[in-house]
Amino acid sequence: MWLSLFFFLLKNSCPLVVNTHINITSAFSAPLRFSLYYLSISFLPVIALAATGGSIDAELAYGQQSALTRGLLEQSLELGTRFLLNNQREPGNFTYEYDFVKKRFNPSDNQVRQAGALWGLALINQFEPSGEVEAALIKGLNFFREHSRDTDDGGKFIVYPGARKGATGTVALTTLSLIEFLNSSSVQSNDLRDFYHKELDAYIRFLLSLRLENGQFFSTYSLSTGKGIDKPSTYYDGESSPCAG
Repeated sequence: MWLSLFFFLLKNSCPLVVNTHINITSAFSAPLRFSLYYLSISFLPVIALAATGGSIDAELAYGQQSALTRGLLEQSLELGTRFLLNNQREPGNFTYEYDFVKKRFNPSDNQVRQAGALWGLALINQFEPSGEVEAALIKGLNFFREHSRDTDDGGKFIVYPGARKGATGTVALTTLSLIEFLNSSSVQSNDLRDFYHKELDAYIRFLLSLRLENGQFFSTYSLSTGKGIDKPSTYYDGESSPCAG
């Protein structure tokens, strides 16, 4: 939702006014951890600047009211994009979390937030395509495809490394990433378009298999059978509904 709002503001240059007061010194005196997922859905200028070692405008640092201008949004997007690209791992997923105080990466992981970071890249690629972002997006899509299994009826579900059961939100956000990728100018050849359309159709078919009679979705599924397990989640319902139509 926040990333969609970000692009709405950028496209329409909305004259929104926000209070950007963040005391950086105070924040760094306590354990401060920053998840890539939250960067991908917010692109907060101060956090992005701090994370990349950039300078922070005095008006932001000292808590003055600052108009949310197109220039500020574009700078925030550029810095947030660079942070995501720098933290993509070789397999294609992302560094989950970094502790700025202890200066170390958190070894934990979250499959849904990994897919959320990928969706962030897909939206960036659609808004302002570049070869670097496109390559990172394809690398991420390949990661999730390599960790997917096919169902007997032509569906496809994700088996995230180390997970004990599948999360519906992971499949939904990967599906949204494919939708944005196919809606971008990146996919030029018919063969490539056909390939990713088949991937998209397979993920959507699986999501439909998780949909309940009331329109909600099982929140998790078995990694061995792909059958839905746990009761619905409002988060995953919101991510899955746009995909299932």
